[in-house]
Order: sequence, then structure tokens, then C-alpha cells
Amino acid sequence: MQKFLEKVPLRFNDVTVTDAGINTDEFLRAAQGVVMLFDELGSAAFMPVKSDIEGNINKVRTKFLTNPLQFDTLEKIIYAEAGTKDRTATQ
Repeated sequence: MQKFLEKVPLRFNDVTVTDAGINTDEFLRAAQGVVMLFDELGSAAFMPVKSDIEGNINKVRTKFLTNPLQFDTLEKIIYAEAGTKDRTATQ
């Protein structure tokens, strides 16, 4: 059986962080590993937490996919939504 950490698409310590910010695509892949951890634990007690995390991942991914070049860092998503009523990814 494959070890859990070998299944994780990307670890958070491998996510690129530059002066421009945190790489959105890599962060989303690493965050998916957290969801996979809850699957691995298999307890129904974690389902609300897993569902909440998945919802947040989906919000950020949806925003990212509207313009991957513009939203290549999490910071750019935050700045784009700051001061607007459209806070679909940061709410």
C-alpha cells in the first residue's frame, strides 16, 4: 500500500513563496493534501471540517481559474477582492 505522504500532490513546504506572494496553483494542490488526510482518517467526525476546507479550496480555485495569470499568487486574489463586493474567494 502506498504511504499517505506519497499520495499527497504537493506539500506546503514545497509551495513557492516569492516577494510577489504564495503561488496559488501550488497552494491549492498542497491544500488538497489536507482534504486527503481527512479521507485517510476515515472518521465521519471530520466530515464537517473536510467539507469546509473543500469549499474554501473550491472558492479560491474558481477565482484562480478565471484568470490564472492575473491570480498567480494568493496575495493578488486578496488585493483584487479588497474593497469590492466580489469576495468570492476571500470570504
